[in-house]
Formats: sequence, C-alpha cells, structure tokens
Amino acid sequence: DQVNKYSLKDYLDVEVSFDNEVHSFLFGEQAKENKTLISERDNKYKSTDMQLVMNSIVALANTIISEKNSSEWTEKLSVDVGISVGLPFHEYQIDGAVEDYKNNFLKEFTVKFLNPSYPVKEVKLNVKKVDVDIEGYAAIRQILFEQGYYDKSVDEIRSKVASIIDIGCYSVDIVSGIFKKKIDEEGEVYPAFTTINDICDGITHGVGTAMDNVILSLTRKYAREIGQHRKITRQEILEAAKRDNILVGTKDISIEPFYTEECTKLGRNIGEKYVQLMLSGGYKDSLLKIYIAGGGALTDIVMNSLREVLKEENFNLDSIEIYKNPIFANAKGYYGIASVNLIEE
Repeated sequence: DQVNKYSLKDYLDVEVSFDNEVHSFLFGEQAKENKTLISERDNKYKSTDMQLVMNSIVALANTIISEKNSSEWTEKLSVDVGISVGLPFHEYQIDGAVEDYKNNFLKEFTVKFLNPSYPVKEVKLNVKKVDVDIEGYAAIRQILFEQGYYDKSVDEIRSKVASIIDIGCYSVDIVSGIFKKKIDEEGEVYPAFTTINDICDGITHGVGTAMDNVILSLTRKYAREIGQHRKITRQEILEAAKRDNILVGTKDISIEPFYTEECTKLGRNIGEKYVQLMLSGGYKDSLLKIYIAGGGALTDIVMNSLREVLKEENFNLDSIEIYKNPIFANAKGYYGIASVNLIEE
C-alpha cells in the first residue's frame, strides 16, 4: 500500500546504470509531468534491443520493492536474480541470437529512483542466470499445465496435438507439440508434451507491422491534413478502431479502409501458414487445441480472418481458445520456468 500511493511517474523517473554507463534517457525529465520518453518499440530484433532490456529491469526493480515488506526496505537494495525470457521462433533460430540476448541481461544493473520521497532510492540487480526459451513454447506448456492436461491419462490424450499462435508486435509464433507416452524412473506412465518442429514456424509480421502499414497509408493520403510534424502512433490507430475509426485530433480522417485491409491480411496470412503446417504434416485430425495469445488476439478483425481461413479448410473452430490474459501468456510461461529452476536449485 505504501508503494501504491505513488504514481507512474515515480516508478519510471529513473536512471539505469550498467557497464559503467548511465542511461538517464530512459524516462528523463518528462517523467515529472507524468509522461515518459518511451516510444513505441521499433526494434524488430529483441536480441539487440537494449531499450527492451532496460524496460524489463526497471519493471523488475519496482516489482522487488512492492513484493518486499516495508520493514525490509532500505535506501539501497541489492538483489541477486535469475531471469527467464524468450525470443520469437524465427529469431531463436538465428546463430548467436540466444547468447546475445542472454548476455544483454547477464550483468549488474543499478536503478536509481529520482523522486526524493520514494521509499527506496536505489536497487542493484545482479543478474546471475538467464534462461532463454522460444516465445510460445513456454506459454503453451504453462497453459496445458493450468488446464490439467498433464493429469489426464496417457490413453486419453496420447498422439493429440496442441498449438499456440502468439500474435505479437513484429512477429507471429506458431508452436505446436504432441502428447507422448513417457515412463519415469519408478516405472510410472505419464503424458509428456513434446514440440514437433515440422508444425512450428515464425512469421516476421505482426500486429505492430500492420499498424505501421496503416500509418504509412494515412500519411500518404492525408499528408497535407496531418502535417509534417505530426507523428501518428499505433496506439492512436487502435484507439480509433475502438471508437468511430476517426483519428484522434482530427475531424474526418478515417483509418478505414486501411485498418480493415491490414488486419484482414494479417489474419489470413496467419491462418494460411497454420493450415499449411498442419496439412503438410498430416496432423489436422489429431488436433486438440489451438490457443491464441499476444496482443493480436484482442484485435477482432485479425481473429475473424484467421477463423475464416480455418473454417474454409474444415478445421474444428471449437478447438480455438483465446487465452484469458493473452498479452501475459508468455510472461506466465517464463514465470513457470523460473519457479521450477528456483525449486531445483
């Protein structure tokens, strides 16, 4: 409760130091006006995105403060941590990407809070271990665990296939696996979920890419009305889509037909890719579930177009399930991995 009385600007008005460099640009002076200097992410590769790393570190520092009892607060906290993160499927396959991403986190970070009244002035995070998984894989394992599939009998789910389609900003991950019979050291039979590479793939185009295309089309069509100094953001496009399709701050600039065209194209591309993978591998009749995660799961036109493709190919639409908190599906998966690692250590 003592932390909750502070506002967003207090959490984010920080300096982040690592590798003998101070990065105060992260939020800067504008944070004092309850604004930040964070721009919408424009780096398509997570393994080289230090801004993303710093955002994660600031969030972790605030989480550590809020999770501690106030009696444990001191002006300076020092914590050894292990982190579980993930890369999109296509990036995970790039030579060196996993190690690069891991090394971006494997260091000592210092987060200084600049509000003099904030209860903790500095959090030093010494990242000792980093696990890098494939986005989607961590999520689907966690979802299957939550829904009790590992408790079912082997005969009930053996040879059944489950997939997750994670529709992110710059990429879409399709991760699929199959339940197999396993026997533990004591001779007990249990179901194990194993990925099948033939029905896993990545698309280097996501909902953020679609919004960028909408912005480009609007900028070209309404160059004079928008003006050279106005920068349209993805968030403005999404807000317009929720209301009357009219761009914020304008009287009659509609995001249509570009918004529907781009979302439809994305949804159909995802559906066609998934159908291709499942049919070429001969797994359609074994399909148990298709989970949808990521921010794109909340975009109706994308989802309707994806469903339309699956319907055209006679897939069981009842197998599709949008995860209850689609944006946090991967995060919950990473948390599950980190929790298991902590127990084992």
